[in-house]
Amino acid sequence: MKPYIKPVLFVLWFITCTITSCTPNKVLTFANYEWHVDKESATLVNSDSTYKFCFGDCINPDMAVFNNTDSIAKYPGLDKYLYCVLRKCELGTGKILFFSPTENALFVELPENYIDSEPQAITSSMSNEHPYTTWVWKIDVPEGQRNNAEIYTNSYLDKKLKLILIVDKFHYADKPVAKITIIQSRTKKTDKLGITPWYWQRPCDVTDLHNIIPVSNWIDGIRDVTIKNYFLGQQIKKHKANNILQKELAGIIRTDQEPRNRIVAAWNEHPADTVLHRSIAAEVLRADSINLIKVCSILDSQGFVGKEEVGDESIALWLVIQHSPLKYQQKYLPIFKDAAMNGDLPKETIALMEDRIALQLGKPQVYGSQGNVNEQGIFVPAEMIEPENVDIRRAEMDMISLDEYIKQMSRK
Repeated sequence: MKPYIKPVLFVLWFITCTITSCTPNKVLTFANYEWHVDKESATLVNSDSTYKFCFGDCINPDMAVFNNTDSIAKYPGLDKYLYCVLRKCELGTGKILFFSPTENALFVELPENYIDSEPQAITSSMSNEHPYTTWVWKIDVPEGQRNNAEIYTNSYLDKKLKLILIVDKFHYADKPVAKITIIQSRTKKTDKLGITPWYWQRPCDVTDLHNIIPVSNWIDGIRDVTIKNYFLGQQIKKHKANNILQKELAGIIRTDQEPRNRIVAAWNEHPADTVLHRSIAAEVLRADSINLIKVCSILDSQGFVGKEEVGDESIALWLVIQHSPLKYQQKYLPIFKDAAMNGDLPKETIALMEDRIALQLGKPQVYGSQGNVNEQGIFVPAEMIEPENVDIRRAEMDMISLDEYIKQMSRK
């Protein structure tokens, strides 16, 4: 061999090793979430409940979870191994949510501005009860154009490391994530890591074609779990939206009731101060106009959002329309009737709105809920149909008797 050939071969060897080596040239990035096992829901949940992941119908309460730099420091070489896995999947800059060797799962938040590689399989129709998975050709999905309502799957095989990776990419709530399933044969290198999931104990080579059938069957089961995690994300997304809406409705109730309470107090405490009365009345009208825009937007886009979603604050939707002009009461009354039938509104609210609509149309009311307070401070109901049967009708709407109602509404 000529003398100059050895240095050249050495350089080529060094470059090759640098390219193919799994030694991390970057440190692992962790999201640094704390996690706990929720036995009731059989999920792994982070501290602020923005993530919930399942691993089937049950969960190991003692499952191992690596979620930060300190947690992997006790296992020399584990950082190198995980970086090797991420780099193999082209996810080296992703944030690790957690790694669970007992569940053969590595969950990662996708990097910002991440461009998807072309998927090998797509799970579609996620709105259906039974989504389906199909193999795809390169021309089917242009690079980077992922539908957020689909799961994209890629597989990676490394015969040298005796490693198969199944990468499912999907949107969890509003965040793009990847679930990396690690199918790893036991090797001398894995023994040194100090972690021993059950499938690493088998001496067989998972990349060998003779093992393709059991590995394929296992992957099919893994896909079902990924689909469940997608739907968990959708539930979290809905839960977040409901929390935001609940706070908005609570604010609407405050701005609806607070000036009304003040004007009632002003009538009682300062009956002659008409300037004060007009000032507070202007506040009421201003709050009502703002609240009406908000509530109409909610009712038009979502319908009536009930107690299960937003708790007792759902009453705000009825309250604002009850104080609105006639056309809005007529428009939304059918929605409120349906809500009352479903138990999301008291029947009494329907009676109150129907009476108010009737009087504005110049008709007698049905339940006697509307009226005025006379000079003696006694509440006097407006005209009603068949007054002798009013308490029967009121009872059907879970209302107290008219006499009791008059006592409540009168100024003592």
